[in-house]
Amino acid sequence: MRILIINHTEMTAIGGINKLIKRSSEELVKKGHECIVLSINPGSLADEEVIKGVRVIRIKSPLSKYLYSFSIEFYRFLAKNIEDIDPDIIHVHHYRSLLSPEVMYLLRRRGYTFLFSPHYERLGHNTLGGKYLFNFYKKITKKIFNWPVKIVNNSDFTEKILLEDFDIEPEKFVVIPPGVDFIRDLEKELVYSEKKEILLLSVGVLQEKKGIQYLLEVLSLLKELSQSNSDQSFRLTIIGEGDYEPFLKSRARDLEIEDMIQWYEPLSDEELHQKYAEHDIFFLLSREESYGMVVAEALAMGTPCIVSNTTALMEFTEEPGCFGVDYPPDPRKVTDLVLDLVQSSIKIGPFSDKIRTWDEISEDYEKIYRSLLVERG
Repeated sequence: MRILIINHTEMTAIGGINKLIKRSSEELVKKGHECIVLSINPGSLADEEVIKGVRVIRIKSPLSKYLYSFSIEFYRFLAKNIEDIDPDIIHVHHYRSLLSPEVMYLLRRRGYTFLFSPHYERLGHNTLGGKYLFNFYKKITKKIFNWPVKIVNNSDFTEKILLEDFDIEPEKFVVIPPGVDFIRDLEKELVYSEKKEILLLSVGVLQEKKGIQYLLEVLSLLKELSQSNSDQSFRLTIIGEGDYEPFLKSRARDLEIEDMIQWYEPLSDEELHQKYAEHDIFFLLSREESYGMVVAEALAMGTPCIVSNTTALMEFTEEPGCFGVDYPPDPRKVTDLVLDLVQSSIKIGPFSDKIRTWDEISEDYEKIYRSLLVERG
């Protein structure tokens, strides 16, 4: 099959959606399929290159970053070249981008069938203006969910809220969670009570909604406790970048915990695997997630997780080794949970089908793509 994948952002950039596109495409190429990823060029990257067998085409569109990724250049390129690309399957990603309805309109007009992965979140905005703009956007885009032949979601939760927010035929839905690179042998129980230093970890885009500010409060409380009990100390590693970083660093100074935190820019997959394995507890205290790929990755590496008991993250609390807390998190209750975990033996896994490797996930994509080809005749 020749598979055309459309996303407004660069697949090698940080972010769960980009990683899903990159890794699932690589695995589909290994299975003998041709994958073409079409996206907006974020800067001075090559107009076209091949990355691990995946053909990447980037369209220069300087003004699109000011227009929520609406792009005349992208539309013109696709209109001119789609017949030459001649895809068997077209898969459009991301609801929070004006590029998606723009492209889907063109595909519908030209008579193409396509799939859509909305990666839908209700609360992903960071500003009051964003909230009202999003509500307006929902009203003007409500019909686009009738256009794709299938809607692929990351979680049951995302499917549920889409059904609540839009008039969509339930038979359109397919749930395929993102994958992980590999799953460690997880037969042993973890015991941290003898460790002198407990290593805490946060990975992801540095945004207000990710809840890292609550984790800083937890670290401050743990510092107070460790000063009165020298048996155990705590250290936090934060991996990521984003517009919330200056606030987080300022808050860490105010709480006098700067010396307890290590900051890293986004790491390679291999370096990230190592960080998961080295750390004792992973945190994602987010307000909203359509899945939570970093939680799956941490669990797969054998690292216990504490997540906010909200949106799609609630599904992870059914996995052995993942623990939920109410949102917004109460720092004292989270601190108590951390102390309970480090004094307990923790069993990670075995996991449900929610946590599987990318080669298994790509089989799900392959199956749904082939079924659409059969239906189309």
